[in-house]
Amino acid sequence: MKKYCTCLFFIIFLTHYVSAQIAEIPFTIEGNHMLIEVYDSKGVKRDFMFDTGAEPTLLDATLAKNNGLQPDGYVEVTGANDNKSLAYVSNQTFSLTDKIILKKIHVILSDLSTFKNKFDGVIGYDLLEKYVVKIDYIHKKLLFYKRIKELSTSGYTAIPFRFWNDTYIAQFDISMVLQSGSVLKGRILFDTGAGLTLKIGEPFAKKNNLSEKIGKTVEGSARGLHSASSHKLASVKEVRIDTFSLKDMIVQVSTNRSGVSGNADYMGIMGNVIISRFDIILDYRKKMLYLKPNAQFYNPFTYAKKEFTQETKEE
Repeated sequence: MKKYCTCLFFIIFLTHYVSAQIAEIPFTIEGNHMLIEVYDSKGVKRDFMFDTGAEPTLLDATLAKNNGLQPDGYVEVTGANDNKSLAYVSNQTFSLTDKIILKKIHVILSDLSTFKNKFDGVIGYDLLEKYVVKIDYIHKKLLFYKRIKELSTSGYTAIPFRFWNDTYIAQFDISMVLQSGSVLKGRILFDTGAGLTLKIGEPFAKKNNLSEKIGKTVEGSARGLHSASSHKLASVKEVRIDTFSLKDMIVQVSTNRSGVSGNADYMGIMGNVIISRFDIILDYRKKMLYLKPNAQFYNPFTYAKKEFTQETKEE
């Protein structure tokens, strides 16, 4: 009888969490970016990047023009590397399923054609403010819930975050250990749309005299959502997130002074190459991030290693 009751409890417990789940959305990984299928107001399927660093939803400007969308005005947008005035359209509707529908949202029009991996738009905050979202990188799916109590956080480490500087991207402190053993601490933006490990802002680098402390560097460049940028690649010994330690990786040190990377309040941006090593739960209403190492956590970092090693050997 006791065994029967235990089994019955487990079935009820499991059924509760399954029924509380609103939707399960598959995603693919292209160039360290997460791509999902989104339907526009005409029911046409589009490929969107899911990006925790995207405050407004973005739509490719050429696609918008070809579909007859006329700008309602212009707005100043802050990207990772610059500030830019971009057109926007109002009252747009997008859906992921028949249960996850975003209505009457403002959409920024941006040229997304220069990215190697093509996608039609970018979506982030407009979803995250309405739902608790679990990111399962191993099985490549997003799971949506209404409230945090509707899913289990057992085994996760809870990390509180804030929205500073009118920027609605999760922000919290981490530590970085240089090859010399020096430890630097600073605030980062949690950005799944950044296909990198860590991008250190130019003001933070200058303030901490990083050019003399970080050792050998390699010149590089990258494409952001709104513009290209230049940076230097450098090797660091460790990145610490709460009690988690990730070893031996290549990071970017920005040479741009505009955009988020040029804000002295931040160490920089943490990207998807680090983030994908965790199971993630994001609760924007309570401003809590939940992390649990997944099967990729202890894999060696390969991001930019080949480029960095080849260049430094030639010096």
